[in-house]
Order: sequence, then C-alpha cells, then structure tokens
Amino acid sequence: MSVKSLTLLNYRNYKNESFIFHNNFNLIIGQNGHGKTNLLEAINVLCKFKPFRKTNLAEIINFGSDQTRLKGEIQNKGNLNEINIQLLNNSKIIKVNNKIVYKTTKYSNLNKLVTFLPQEIELIKGSAANRRNYLDLMITNLDPEHLVDSKNYYKILKQRNALLAKPPKDSYSLLEVWNEKISEPAERITKRRIKFINKLSPLIAKYYSKISGTGDLINIEYKPQFEITSNYTDDYISSLQQNLKKDILRKFTTTGPHRDQIIFNINGEDSSKFASQGEAKSLVLSVKSAEIELYRELSGEYPILILDDVSSELDDMRKSYYSQLLNDYSGQIFVTTANLEPVFKRNANKIFHIESGKIIRESG
Repeated sequence: MSVKSLTLLNYRNYKNESFIFHNNFNLIIGQNGHGKTNLLEAINVLCKFKPFRKTNLAEIINFGSDQTRLKGEIQNKGNLNEINIQLLNNSKIIKVNNKIVYKTTKYSNLNKLVTFLPQEIELIKGSAANRRNYLDLMITNLDPEHLVDSKNYYKILKQRNALLAKPPKDSYSLLEVWNEKISEPAERITKRRIKFINKLSPLIAKYYSKISGTGDLINIEYKPQFEITSNYTDDYISSLQQNLKKDILRKFTTTGPHRDQIIFNINGEDSSKFASQGEAKSLVLSVKSAEIELYRELSGEYPILILDDVSSELDDMRKSYYSQLLNDYSGQIFVTTANLEPVFKRNANKIFHIESGKIIRESG
C-alpha cells in the first residue's frame, strides 16, 4: 500500500500545502519546529483517522481557523481510495470515495503503518499500559474482532467498576452477572495476546541479535493476574470472587486483561527496570522489525514505514542496521531529518525541504 498524495488545509502549521509522494522512499528535511513531524502525523491521520497521540482536535487546527481539512489518495491492494477528512473543534467528518464513513475501523484496519518515533522508547521503559495498548493495536490491525472484544470488555468493566464504587443492596448478585459477562471477552482477548506473543517473541529475539551484535536472550512474557488453566472462564470468575473485598475497598476491578503484565526480558531481567538506554533502543527497533515481518507474513503486503528523526537517537552500530533496513525495504517509507545524512542521500527517491509549514524545495 502507499499514500499517493496529500493536501493539508489549516493543519497545525500548514496553511495550504499539497504533496505528491513516491511509492518508495520519501525524505522530509527541515529544522526542528518547522512541521516535519506534523506532516508525518497528517499521513497517520489520513490512514488511521487519528493522530499519533490522543489530542484535542482544537490543537490540530491552525491558529485562527475554525476547521482543518485533509485530502489524499491511498493505493491499497489495487484499489485507489480518495480520503477527505474535515476536523472541527468538537467533531470530525470522514469521507471515503465521497461517502461518509461512520464506522472507521473497517477502513483504517486496511491501512497498515509501522511507526518509529522517538517517544516509543516508552514501549520498553514506560508503563505496562503502554505495552498492553501497543500489543492490542498490533493484534487489531490483523484481526478486527480483537477491537470488538476490547470495546465490549471495557464497557462491561466500566459497569462493574460503577457497582464497586456505589454498591446497591443487591450488588453481590449483580456482580455475579457482570462476572459472567466480562469473562467471555476477557478469555478471547487473553488467548489472542498469548498466541500473538508466541509468534512475536522469536522474531524480536532474531532482530535483537542482528541489531545489538550480542548473544543476549530475549523473550516476551505474558503475566496474568491469576494462574490460567485450560478453563479460563472459571479461572477468571474465581479470581474476581477471590478479589471482591479488595475490589470493593479500591472501588475498581483489580484483575483481568486490563491489569495483565507484558514483560520484555533481556537475559531473564525485566527491561522496563533494568535495560540501559542502548538496550531499550535496540529492543524498540527489534519490536518494530518483527511487526513489519508479521504484517508481511499475514497480509502479504509491506506496511508503510513512518520514521521521525530516528537516526539522531542511534549510535553507529544501530545506524548501520537502520541504513540496511531502508535500503532493503520494498514498501513506502517516510523519514524526517534535520540533516541530509549519507544514508538518506543514497536511498531517497523524493526529497521535500520544509520550512515553516511550506515546501521550499523538492527533488526526485
């Protein structure tokens, strides 16, 4: 798949700018604060209908404007789709081929992207919620039913937590009903996570060995809040019952997929606690490389790569791997940088020079 074109109107610091992209390597050059990351974010919005981070829509709209518009074309499995997105302060309107889209997941899941962003070190060093959310997003991109189960699970969880916060007289009998209901999507979520981790873990180990040049042993460990046997539903309901007093005291549900741990181990040690900055960067690159391979294997296509100023974060050894990745990649790539490094000059098919939200020069 590839993004063929993109027009931005009042998007962050872009007043009115149009881009025609190459099917392979697109390089975006500019100093910090001039709009490189904004452009990558706009590509993500075009493909996934959301920015990199949860953001108030008003922050995306150019100062002094009351709305922003994005228009672009995406080539996907032989189909050319025109996307129109209008963002207002409190709402958004999305059209695909001039038809308003209300359920966006169907279209956004077709568009596979893998991002390399400086803040994604938090995947390793950040909270357990970061790792759960990242894993769930990867699974959803390949299996949309995972999103259905996740939404259902969190809806039931919210209702159960409301009962725990203000328990009525018959709360115990009501909680038993919710325990039954929540166990069903919980089982499917957990089993998909474990199955996906079993595929992902050896790939991450393979790429970490290439990137780091060490013999370190890498694995991903899934740690639920209770011991899982062949009958997950009974196990989970039993755990909910055992933790009921604690749940009532804390006024929320303390066990389940929303609390499970996903641990990246290096030589048996939890990387979120013990990994050095260099090890964490190697691990992030390994996870992303494994994600690319899984997408290729399961969908038959290369995902779009979005890399935001990644090279400045890497030492020479990791830059060498990064350079090889760009050189060998057959899909579409978007890379930002403040400087035209040799690795980029050698590989770039099209170069955009950005200054204050404008293309001041392009080549290729």
